[in-house]
Amino acid sequence: MMLELDVRSYLIIAINFLVKLWVPLYFSRLSTFLDNSILFSTFINSFKSLKEGLFLINKLEINPYDGDIINHPPLLLSFFTLLNRDNSDFIYELIYAITDSIILVKLLNFNNLLKEKNKNEKEFNDEDYENEFRNEKIDEINNDNDNKIRNDRNGDYFHDFNVVLFYCFNPLILLSFFSKSTIIFTNLFIILMLNNLLTKNYTLSILQLSICSYLSYFPLYLIFPILNYIYQDIKSIKKIIKYLIFFIIFILLLSTLNFCFGFQKVINNCYLSIILFKKIQPNLGLWWYFFIEIFEFFNNFYIGLFNMYSFIMILPFTYKFNKEPMISLFLCISWIILTKNYPVIGDLNMFSLLILTIGSPLINFLQIPLLLINIVLFVVLVLLVLFYYLWMDLNSGNSNFFYGVGLVYNILIGFAIIDFTWSQLSKTWYEENHIEIHDDEERKIIKLTQI
Repeated sequence: MMLELDVRSYLIIAINFLVKLWVPLYFSRLSTFLDNSILFSTFINSFKSLKEGLFLINKLEINPYDGDIINHPPLLLSFFTLLNRDNSDFIYELIYAITDSIILVKLLNFNNLLKEKNKNEKEFNDEDYENEFRNEKIDEINNDNDNKIRNDRNGDYFHDFNVVLFYCFNPLILLSFFSKSTIIFTNLFIILMLNNLLTKNYTLSILQLSICSYLSYFPLYLIFPILNYIYQDIKSIKKIIKYLIFFIIFILLLSTLNFCFGFQKVINNCYLSIILFKKIQPNLGLWWYFFIEIFEFFNNFYIGLFNMYSFIMILPFTYKFNKEPMISLFLCISWIILTKNYPVIGDLNMFSLLILTIGSPLINFLQIPLLLINIVLFVVLVLLVLFYYLWMDLNSGNSNFFYGVGLVYNILIGFAIIDFTWSQLSKTWYEENHIEIHDDEERKIIKLTQI
């Protein structure tokens, strides 16, 4: 599908690329400052840690996984070693700027693919509805409302120019980019994977999922909603098993890089450090404070419990929304963002981009205004920075203040996930009962309530 944009969008995309290429070069201290911030970077996605690993490989010719300092997977280190052996700052910035631009273009393409898919599904449903009810009164109502419904459906998704503005001028996306967190590469492959699902290029989407899983582990859970998405289209268990085998093969092929650096060392540094939560550091997540407070005797039990907690909603979301597989993917990714042990602002950015695309038809059904959540979220993020500064730099606060605000941050994301889940359930009920979902007065007459 060819991406058709207006001149304004192309101009903003070009300016966005140039700004993100040159600003870090002229204001290098900004990237260093943000990279040291716990909001934008952790040890598993820090650019500083990435450069240390590349220095050990290229300059000292030492295995970076001999200690426990480097936690980036070999694929990422090999990629940067291949493209930037001379450690040029310009090459680093060019790679990040190109990656960011690809994400934006693919996000726009994904938004258009969702519009096209939704339009086709609506036309198919309208035909079924008309075949079921053939009396004159129903035909008259349908004729009066058909164009309005289709126009409203097209309005469910944001215009491309609005998507461009949101991506290029969102301060959190800008700051996350300038921090040069490697989470950007995971987000890139998630967007590519979603695009290929909609274009029915399933083998490539499975490959991109395997790369996501290799880079940061938690996307491994998405194999279930993705296989469900494929099954809803092809309706063949044999082919689903084939794609599952492809996924395992791709993971094993990527893992062959681990043998170049010592298989066990790579597994310990890149994956067991995440699964076993080996480095307890303050971050945006829920894990770190809990493991500071509990007795070491209970450590293994709660590590298993928290890992189960990160996975526990994947299958229910997949099963409940098996007929709306893109919604189940949206909710599963959102749940992973909420429950992962080393989250950063880059994860929140992915959540907001999914709301902007997949979640946009549900915004009108939300019980909590999205604007209110965003305002409170920005206040919470400012307080997180303030309380961390008071705790670590001025020694006039403590971890309780920081974690308390972090808890509010996670509760807001949790409320948003619950609200989008309820919105999808409401939307499905209205559609199944042939109720005009864009008619506010009709929706007020029939009020759905959570039990």
